[in-house]
Amino acid sequence: MFKIFNLYILFILITPTVAEENNFISCSICENHIKDKEYYVDAWGNPFHMYHKKIGQFCECCSRIISQKITNGGYKLIDGRHICSLCDASIIRSSDIENSLKKVIQTLKQNGVTNIQIDEIKIELIDRLKMSEYYKFEEIEHLKGLTKVNPNESKIFKVYILSNLPKVQFEAILAHELLHVWLFKKNIKLDKSIMEAFCNLGSYLIYSLNDTKFSKIHLMSLENSNTNPDAYKYSILKSMLEKNSFKYIINNIETIDIK
Repeated sequence: MFKIFNLYILFILITPTVAEENNFISCSICENHIKDKEYYVDAWGNPFHMYHKKIGQFCECCSRIISQKITNGGYKLIDGRHICSLCDASIIRSSDIENSLKKVIQTLKQNGVTNIQIDEIKIELIDRLKMSEYYKFEEIEHLKGLTKVNPNESKIFKVYILSNLPKVQFEAILAHELLHVWLFKKNIKLDKSIMEAFCNLGSYLIYSLNDTKFSKIHLMSLENSNTNPDAYKYSILKSMLEKNSFKYIINNIETIDIK
């Protein structure tokens, strides 16, 4: 019997917007003039008619509205996810996993996390259908990663991450998962929301090293309560990290009081 002790969740970002007078705006989907006063804008600033929201396709990875004009199209996976062509160009491959694992472990090690070994981490890329077999709760639609430990094989941690993710997103999710491994090995018990907020700092470390708009959008989503239910506690921990260091956080995580 496997024990699940982590999940990584991220939502698609869409913002309602009010048009300014005499401002000509073209819809990113149909390319027609947006005459309505209100419209939506995706995380990248691409505007589209409000009525497209129900039928529009949004990239599961970057939150862009998928269209020929913006992303040069995209595709739909068998599990229902939509991936834009821009993200597809950098998706993680099975052959990339080992190098990414080494990179993430090294990044965490540089920040004081020293008890994770490469040979105890087994990573599998799976689709959402398989993910739903492992985690049967409402959040499955937005679940991108989880980790299991078998009590009979406590030295092996199975990390499941969605397939078809850009490499930097895969590594950010992996960092989140490995901090759960660190907590487990240290036998540190935290309130669930604090635990998830803490592990999101792993994603923060990875995205902060990647100076792209993609990473900046994901960093913003971590502090957005509409996309991250643990945003408030994450923001407090992030402020502590910026004032001190990640090593300070891991040395004090059991006693940090977040209300």
